[in-house]
Amino acid sequence: MRQRGSSWHIALVTLGNLSSPIVALVTAPLLAQGLGVVARGELAAATAPLFLAAAALTLGLPDAVTHFTARFSRYARRSFLANWALLTVVGAAGTVVVYLLAPALSGGSDELRDLIRICATAITPALWVGIGRGFARGLQRWSLVVAEQIVSSTAKLVGVVALLATGNLSALSAAILLSAALSVGGLTYLVIIPMLQPGAAMEPHRAIVGFGLSVWPGVLAGVVLSRLDQTLILPLSSAAALGVYAVAVSIADSARVFNIAVRDVIFARESASRDDEALALASRLSTLITVAMAGAVAGASFLVVVPLFGVEFASVPLVVSIILLGTVVGNPGSVLAAGISARGRPWLRSIAIITGVAVNVVLLILLVPVLGAVGAATAAAVANALTGMMVVLIAWRVFEIPPSRVLRPRASDTRRLWELVSNLRRR
Repeated sequence: MRQRGSSWHIALVTLGNLSSPIVALVTAPLLAQGLGVVARGELAAATAPLFLAAAALTLGLPDAVTHFTARFSRYARRSFLANWALLTVVGAAGTVVVYLLAPALSGGSDELRDLIRICATAITPALWVGIGRGFARGLQRWSLVVAEQIVSSTAKLVGVVALLATGNLSALSAAILLSAALSVGGLTYLVIIPMLQPGAAMEPHRAIVGFGLSVWPGVLAGVVLSRLDQTLILPLSSAAALGVYAVAVSIADSARVFNIAVRDVIFARESASRDDEALALASRLSTLITVAMAGAVAGASFLVVVPLFGVEFASVPLVVSIILLGTVVGNPGSVLAAGISARGRPWLRSIAIITGVAVNVVLLILLVPVLGAVGAATAAAVANALTGMMVVLIAWRVFEIPPSRVLRPRASDTRRLWELVSNLRRR
């Protein structure tokens, strides 16, 4: 994994990734107890279209910026501004679409409809943050990425505590806070503006947009896979079921932080140069750590959820365990997918993710009306596992990386893991 540099970058990004789930674990019981299960579900329903649109409407441009910046160690100011303008238009269009869809997404509630529309105004700023993040990743400026995550997470934590302490916590105030926190960390990327190179880009802007659009179906499908369930649970079931599921997802996400860090770093590294052994090793080590983290998170949830959240959330540990099972099975494919995209074949990753989305939607429609949050968790777990295994097979057929190199732990992996930890301690 180009051990010293990559290990440090992965650890640094993991630190940033941890900020969000840690804050989520702290704020989740505060929101649950301060709002109640129904209002907590309404808050999730209000913010779900924002989170879905902010991640889905990127056109793949953040990944394209990362890819070309990593390849050439520079990026042109003209291309950056063109991408920024394009996402501004797309974000405005997304806000209009969510505004028009709000009555259908609110389940007939006028109050929830208005909340959805308020949150939708934050779509464009969230897209701007993605461009800055893509540039920072391409230049290996992971400290900026971490700073963005920590600033956003801190704003969320401080805001929730302040609202609760002053007696102003409501679905409306929480929705405004979460919408603003999604983008406030992006202010850290203002320091990259002087780093932009004047003159023509190393690649024509149409090539950059073309790469982004080839990545986008996979990004879009991945976003749908991770966000669509929270958008559909309310129309298919109830606000209470959505409240349980939203809490379970916030807990389960804490087990994915290392995988996300590995995926981000591997994409930037593989964009610069290819290394099959490093890619396979990263997948194996990521899976080993994710298994350990998933077991710890699932076990802890059975001990602490009811005391912290209340008996209304008693089904959360089961939902968390189901979600994490799919996370573990799909983990190797998640890392390989980053390598596949970086090697110029993002549409192959898209095929696997789109298949997973189709399965997820069918299972959501079938299971959520009957099983509620448990049904949504089952749909997500099956879809994630299927997507991950499809990516493993694609890597085998296209790049001749045997599944055994990715899935079968080696005796040396323990030593590599210890070396990684030792290197980080020295840093």
